[in-house]
Amino acid sequence: MEATGFGDGLFEGPELDSKSITDKDAKINFLTKLITLTEMMIGEELDVKPNKIVAGHEPEKTNGFLQAMFQAASSGIDSRPYVCQILGIAGDGAEGEDPDAQQAEEDFEQEAQRQQQEMMEAEAAKKKQQKVNAKEKAAQQEAQRVAQEEKERKDREAKEQANERKREKEMAKQRQREDEEARRAQLLKDQQDDDDEQKPEEFYEQP
Repeated sequence: MEATGFGDGLFEGPELDSKSITDKDAKINFLTKLITLTEMMIGEELDVKPNKIVAGHEPEKTNGFLQAMFQAASSGIDSRPYVCQILGIAGDGAEGEDPDAQQAEEDFEQEAQRQQQEMMEAEAAKKKQQKVNAKEKAAQQEAQRVAQEEKERKDREAKEQANERKREKEMAKQRQREDEEARRAQLLKDQQDDDDEQKPEEFYEQP
């Protein structure tokens, strides 16, 4: 927290040394301030209870809170306006406050609201870009699917055409064999007919 300035002015006295906080109520109060500051800076409510953290329950929610606090601390946003709001809510302000101090507090509040608005807009822009990216990715995947289907269709057609050409060649060879066998059979028949016609002449020429 010292490195980022996160939560400066939020704690005082014994609270400045978290190791010295041993009382349960003091721990809960310490965590309540941190949770409130984190929620104000990230612009969303955290599903975590300080008493559960102190009791060591719901570790997943505690981890989520720690991640959110890191996000707030590393965002580069000045936490002082939010600290002033928290301390004001806690009743540290007093009636009859110096006008300059009141103006300063108002300026802090306006700056806090501005920073929160910027954070919300940045988050909205991020989500919008994520949707655009998701849509582009879906379009790419659909194009790849269509291209793959087209490739598979062409492969099937090419395979079917190759098989058809193979069948046609086999049928042509079969017809050629049948025609050759038919020609041989006809030649044999013609030869046999010629032999039959010549036999009587040869028979009568014998002495």
